[in-house]
Formats: sequence, structure tokens, C-alpha cells
Amino acid sequence: MMRLMAQIKAILFDLGDTLINYDRVNVSRALKKAAHLTYDYLVGRYGAERLGLFRDYRRRNVRALMLRYFWSQFTNREFDALGLIGRQLQRMGLRVSESELEELARLWYEPVAAHAWTEPGLAEHLACLRGMDLQFAIVSNTFSPPFVLDEQLEAFGLLEYFPIRVYSSVSVVRKPHAGIFRSALEQINVPASQAVMIGDRLREDVRGALRFGMRAVFKRGPLNRHRRVRRGVPVIESIGEIRQLVQEWRCQSG
Repeated sequence: MMRLMAQIKAILFDLGDTLINYDRVNVSRALKKAAHLTYDYLVGRYGAERLGLFRDYRRRNVRALMLRYFWSQFTNREFDALGLIGRQLQRMGLRVSESELEELARLWYEPVAAHAWTEPGLAEHLACLRGMDLQFAIVSNTFSPPFVLDEQLEAFGLLEYFPIRVYSSVSVVRKPHAGIFRSALEQINVPASQAVMIGDRLREDVRGALRFGMRAVFKRGPLNRHRRVRRGVPVIESIGEIRQLVQEWRCQSG
């Protein structure tokens, strides 16, 4: 006799290249542009004589970001970019206000945000899924401050669908660590057996979710078309395809 599957009650979404897509970004060029934006902002506030040469500012700050990024990949523990920016400015003898620090975080993110887009009808797809009595949460690996990502979700009309958002810059642990999945599920009060994780990364989203006892769906996109997915894991190219999957799972669960 076939064992019935647990009823699906919640969907956890990855953010980047799952809910919000990003065109292929030249990281070096984006960091250089972000450094220019933040340098010009600080010069306007404090004067060029206190900032020094741009090349020194860029080298110091980009190196700090990249070193912390690689450290996070190796240790699977996230860092807080906002705190890092603040510490770098203190070493330069600048004591910026909280509002200035937040604006700097936005400017560091701006070159990436400029390449962001969502699939057509995404909000309508989410509204349809929510009408199926499903709970949502975002679980994202990111060193960006939460308010920067929340503002982009709001700009795309998506924030209202995700009252629960778990960012690794706050949780410290990154996917595929069980702790970040546990945090989201505890907040929506749904067991792992009744949840599915949807994301574009095999290690972080698919294997991490499966090890934690959830189901997983792999979202195929321009940047991961070459990746081979294990048998039994559904593959989608649009959030609009999730409705049919949920209906099939609910039929299987009896």
C-alpha cells in the first residue's frame, strides 16, 4: 500500500533568482559603481579631504566586503554588511548617523537592484496560492540589511505576501543550515513535513530542505540551466507552475 504524503500547508521561497530575478551582473563593475556612489555621497557629507583618494576608498571597502563574503561561503555563517560598512567608516575617522549608514547600504545595493525584475503576473500567482490556504515565508542567504531587500519587495508589490522573512544577515546561519529553515517554520507554526522549499540553488535550497524533512522544488533559470537535479525533485521555470504541483500533492495526500 502506498504511504500517503503529508498535506502541504506552507511554501518557503528563496529570494534572489526565485522571486526576484537578476540579470547576469559583472561583480567587479557593480562593486566599482557602488564604491563610486557611496564615495560621492560621503564626499558630499564630509568633504573630499576626509575621504582621501577614491582608489584607496574603493580598494579598502571592496576588499573588506569580498573577504567577508568568501569567509561566509567557507564557514556557512553570514555577516552583516551594514555593520561592516560602519566599522570601515570608523577606521577612516568618520562617525556617520544611522540614517546615513542606511543610505550607504542602499547605494551599495543599487547597482544590483538596477538589474532586478520579476516574472509577469507574479503577484497574481502568489495571490492564487494564498487563496489555497497556504502560508508563505522567505528564506534568503544575503549579507544585505533586511530593510534594503524589503524595500525592493515593496517596489515590486510583493512585500504584503511575506509577513515572515528570514534573512541570513540576521539569522547568521545560511542555507543549507537547518537553523534557518527551522526559524521560518517556527514562525509560521508548520512542521517540516508540511512545507516545501522553492529555490534556484541545489545545495542550499534543494538538498538543505530535503535533509530538514521538507519537500523541495528547483526553479530553473538562465543562470542554472546546466545543473542536474536529483530524480523526484520537481523543476519549474515559473512561480505560476506551483499551483499545479500543490494540487497534485494534495491529491496524493488524500
